[in-house]
Amino acid sequence: MSAPGFGPLHVPQLGDDGVGPPDPITAVQVLGPFNSGTCLMFNYPHHLTQARTRYHLLGWKHSLLPVYTWADGCLWKKADGGPSEELLRATLVVCMVRSPYFWLLSTTRQNYQIRFEDGAATFSERIRCAVQFNGRRFDNLTAIWNAYYHAYRTHIEPTGAAFVRLEDLVEEPMTIVRALGRHLEIMPSPQLEQEVERIAATPAKIHQGPCLAGEQARQHYRIANIPTLVAAADLALINQQVDCALLAAFGYPLVQPNPIHPA
Repeated sequence: MSAPGFGPLHVPQLGDDGVGPPDPITAVQVLGPFNSGTCLMFNYPHHLTQARTRYHLLGWKHSLLPVYTWADGCLWKKADGGPSEELLRATLVVCMVRSPYFWLLSTTRQNYQIRFEDGAATFSERIRCAVQFNGRRFDNLTAIWNAYYHAYRTHIEPTGAAFVRLEDLVEEPMTIVRALGRHLEIMPSPQLEQEVERIAATPAKIHQGPCLAGEQARQHYRIANIPTLVAAADLALINQQVDCALLAAFGYPLVQPNPIHPA
């Protein structure tokens, strides 16, 4: 279940034994940084299962754990300070993972609540400057990617959370849906594969501009594309910034600069 060019994941995945909460699953929460495919992943359990699904169910779906930030739609009151143990014990948590290279390319274009310091505007400038996010200052944008996935591995992987790579979801959505079906009943339909393909081919985001979907996304998320999308000096810098232990855990290779694409 790997997109071309990526290695196997060494973290819990949908379908694995031990994945899921201790109580019978009644809800699904998809978590991930901005631009990690949370909207796309959400659509599969939302349309294909009877589990309770909301973008912000345990908390804001972009919460930087261990804090679950309250947002409209949460199944707990803001005054409570966080989801109840009962809700946590019955919710399947799916953490979306995206290659740091593709994530940086997207997030330097559409940064949402991330703020770049020193007037940085270009990709090269934005991977080199400090950034402000969630009340914290990070040395660079890659540090936010590192922080999210270190938090997921530390705080919710031990509770039964599953990881899904966006690149795999785009490449083989039916494989991910079948894996989801090992935890939740997929609503029977003679046209299941057609419905999965419809979801895959429909842009998941309905705000902040267009996003890739279907075959266009499959062709874009190829590891071989990265050296042509990122200048050699920028790629070398990202390789210094990224947490290589996280890369290895998620089966992402360290992409080397292309000497014929220096800038």
